[in-house]
This record gives sequence, structure tokens and C-alpha cells, in this order.
Amino acid sequence: MITKLLTAVFDFLLQTSTLAEGARAQAPRYLSQVEAQHHATAAKMAESTKVTADLLLAMAFVESRYIPTATSRLEHGVRTTGIPKWSSPPDHVSGPYFCGVTQVMAGLSWKKCLELRNIAIAYRTAVHELEKWLKVCRNDINCALAGYGGGFPAIRAGTSTYPTRVLSRARAIRRPVT
Repeated sequence: MITKLLTAVFDFLLQTSTLAEGARAQAPRYLSQVEAQHHATAAKMAESTKVTADLLLAMAFVESRYIPTATSRLEHGVRTTGIPKWSSPPDHVSGPYFCGVTQVMAGLSWKKCLELRNIAIAYRTAVHELEKWLKVCRNDINCALAGYGGGFPAIRAGTSTYPTRVLSRARAIRRPVT
């Protein structure tokens, strides 16, 4: 029993270390070794049978460059991205908000947006959202990623580059340069 547990723990640590190495190799300007390990651990804990940790890490790179406070919002009616310098939105700022490393939709809730700054919550929520798109898209990952990145308009248009950018980054994360 103890041997199986230790083997499982060692396997988990090895997998997260490899993921962290891959993520850091792809984003050395954005991630320290410690941050990469935190992201890899959170992504590994959140992954499902359909949404893997390397895919989550790739989405986080494409969406926010791993910045937990990244927020997409409307300012004076114009979509703006970046890191807001305020703790609660001023009058000229409104949702829908897309927040955290995976830029998950928080809707009109600033409170939910703040919660998504926690990378563990952001990765878990991204899994949930991507699994919904996978269901809509009958398990077609390209369609699901297009939906995640741009909703039904992106799926209908069929021209989104988001799936290609995410999937190529995920492949690179799986094969870290040594």
C-alpha cells in the first residue's frame, strides 16, 4: 500500500516537473522556475481525461502569458486587455469580464473575476468550460478550442487561429528542450 502511494506521488512529481520544464522552455520571460512549477501542479491537478495539463498550460500562455491578474473588460465600451491597476472597477469599466491565466468568462461578476486570479481555480474552470465546448463539438478539439476562444461565431466562421496556436504550444510543452 505504501509503495503504491509513494510510486503515485513520485510519478505525479515527475510529470509536473516535466510540464514545468516544458512551460518554462516556452516562456522563459514570463515564468520563473518556481512559477512554472506552480502552474504545472495546478494544471495537472485540474486536468481531466479530455483536457490535459499541457493543453491547459498552452491555453494559459496564449491567453495571458501566465499572468494571473490578466483581465479583459470593456472600458468606455471598448474591449481592453491587460492588468488593471484598480481593485474594483471604476464606473467606465464593465463586463463581461474574462479573467485569470486562462481568461475564463466571469460574466458581469467582478467577484468571480477576482477568484479566477487563483491559478488553481482558473485551470479547473477552464477544464469545465472546455469540456462543455467538447460536448457541443462532439469531442472535436479544434472546434472546442475555437468555441473557447471566440464562442459560436468563431466556430461558424471556421477561421480561428486559436486552436492552432494552442495545440502547437501544447506539443512544444510536452517536448521540452533540454
